[in-house]
Amino acid sequence: QITTIDGFCAYIIRNYFHLIGLDPGYRTADEGELKLLREDVTGKLLEDYYSEKQEKDEKFVECFASGKDDEALGGMIQKLYEMAMSNPFP
Repeated sequence: QITTIDGFCAYIIRNYFHLIGLDPGYRTADEGELKLLREDVTGKLLEDYYSEKQEKDEKFVECFASGKDDEALGGMIQKLYEMAMSNPFP
């Protein structure tokens, strides 16, 4: 059977889910769901960062955030993630 690596992995999981303890009804997230997950994780990351922020960190935020809005900083983090994931060994 000729298939892609994704197809092969899906075949293995569908047929051997019971051996690895995976729910047989699993599914792969679509791009919209992945985008929402990335945004949620970025938001939580920034919340954690701000709750533990130290004086030295203020310079970092000043450089990359615009005013009181950290949307630019969150966008930069997501772009950094996308660039890292485009490398063969992220």
